[in-house]
Amino acid sequence: MRGFSFAEGELVFQKAVPATEKFTSLIGFDAYIATESSLDELKFIVSDLYVNSRFREPWFTSEERDCFYRMWVENAVLSKFDDCCLVLKNESSISGFVTIRIREREATIGLIGVTRSFQGQGIGKQLLELVQRYCVSKEATVIKVSTQTSNISAANLYSQTGFAMAGISYWFYKQV
Repeated sequence: MRGFSFAEGELVFQKAVPATEKFTSLIGFDAYIATESSLDELKFIVSDLYVNSRFREPWFTSEERDCFYRMWVENAVLSKFDDCCLVLKNESSISGFVTIRIREREATIGLIGVTRSFQGQGIGKQLLELVQRYCVSKEATVIKVSTQTSNISAANLYSQTGFAMAGISYWFYKQV
């Protein structure tokens, strides 16, 4: 199609933040907010984590893809784009993380990832619950998150945790 080929589809999910929950401050969130000391571990986690991303071959090398996600997580931790990166830990190791940006009471999850050794253990659901509590404390009224159409496990997770599909778009890249 005019020199472009289909790369991937994107599903957008959204969920209203329940107004019944009351968290009036961020007390207790300090333990979850990633700091610069977490950057090396987070960058290691995102390497090869998003292999089904739309940033894939033949348009992007695996190193370019991983570099993109390492920069994204760094910018989130440093609050350069996303507001913060929340982490869950098992003992002293990060088991999962999520980046969040809130604008005009709308929260957007940028990245969500679970360390390979913790996948399939409910960490994704725990991260979404943490995001919801964080959003209540920041007075956000809606949470949005996107995933690839090919990421069935993520789409199922969002559906099972009360998110509804709000949109779909498609990515086309120049043919190579």
